[in-house]
Amino acid sequence: MKTVVFDKTGTITYGEPRVVDYLVCSADEGGSGMSLRHLMAVVGTAENASEHPLGTAVVKKAKQVRTVVE
Repeated sequence: MKTVVFDKTGTITYGEPRVVDYLVCSADEGGSGMSLRHLMAVVGTAENASEHPLGTAVVKKAKQVRTVVE
């Protein structure tokens, strides 16, 4: 190994940003929020036009999750 890159939080990176985990929380007590499929559609759409590497990572994860859920 010749190079180790740390991001601003000190964690080891994989060379490009990626979403490794997510948590969906419901605002109401009954837990009847939107479905995961719908949420990922909204999140992916919001970030779709982004050229920022973090936005690209979010869109990629949204597409992966929507494919698995469908």
